Amino acid sequence: MKDEPDIIKELRNEERLGKLQSQSGNIYEIQEKQESFDEEDNDILNVFEEDIKNEKENNIMLGSLEEKYRIIFENYAVGITLVDEKERIVSWNKYAEELFNKDEKDLHLRHVRSLYPPDEWRKIREHNVRQKGMKYKLETKMIRNGEKPFDAEISLCILRGAGGKITGSIGIIRDITRLKVTERRLIESEEKYRTIFENSAAAVMLTDENENIISWNKYAENMLYM
Repeated sequence: MKDEPDIIKELRNEERLGKLQSQSGNIYEIQEKQESFDEEDNDILNVFEEDIKNEKENNIMLGSLEEKYRIIFENYAVGITLVDEKERIVSWNKYAEELFNKDEKDLHLRHVRSLYPPDEWRKIREHNVRQKGMKYKLETKMIRNGEKPFDAEISLCILRGAGGKITGSIGIIRDITRLKVTERRLIESEEKYRTIFENSAAAVMLTDENENIISWNKYAENMLYM
């Protein structure tokens, strides 16, 4: 093999030197990028750790709230039912079981209309609750297992999901049997009082605190020609 001329050797040396410099520059750039990536990774990791911490705190708080609401749900002195989009009962509280005299096997996935006499269910439908979204304090009758229908006051709230699609509803039910019995007795008493008042063989007048006559019977009109 022939010896290379000196100029060729110098050019080759410079070429190698240039490659080394280029390589060292690339190594430096890689190192810079690696350091940059390390900093970004640390930032991402810190954010991730913070998210995990916040999520744990939120889960603890959510769990606490869920427990509080479950205690209220289970111990509230009204019946509460939750139905799905097909109007099947999927959840209820203990009071609802007592109210309807039914247990889990009687209530689970039962259509909510079965809790009402047919004519009362039709009346509820006429209120268009699913379109309006809510109906507050609606008096109706409901069916207690093994007994005659009882007087109830219900409040209904429709639940909607994404896009406004109905996902179910919540019903809050109060037994108002005693209240209705008291009302009927008051009406009967008033009717008896009015019968006696109107047919008494004496003039009867009622005045207010300013002694203004506010009520009287027919005999008073005849006696006073007024």
